[in-house]
Amino acid sequence: MPDAKTDGAILARLRGEAAEDRAPEKCSYRLTDAGNAEFYADEYGGEVRYDHRRGLYFVWNGNLWIADCDGALTRFAVRCARKRGMAAFAEGERV
Repeated sequence: MPDAKTDGAILARLRGEAAEDRAPEKCSYRLTDAGNAEFYADEYGGEVRYDHRRGLYFVWNGNLWIADCDGALTRFAVRCARKRGMAAFAEGERV
C-alpha cells in the first residue's frame, strides 16, 4: 500500500511532467466522459480542428494548421488526464 512519501513522489513526478499546466478547478467539470471531453475542449479547443471533408484532425503549430500525423491529440488527452488526476489527488490531500 502506498504511503504519504510515495504519494508525494508520484504527485511531484506528475507535476514535473506538466509543470506549465494548470489543474482544473474542483467542481468545474463532471467526472464523466462528457466532463473529460469538455475539459479537453477547454484546454485544447483553440489548437485542434477537425476537417469533416478530409476526415482529418489538424493541430495549430503557431503558424499554420498541420495534419496530426504524430499523435498530438493523444498527447493532449494524456496531459488532460494527468491534470485531472493531479487535481483529484490534491483535493484528497485537503480532506
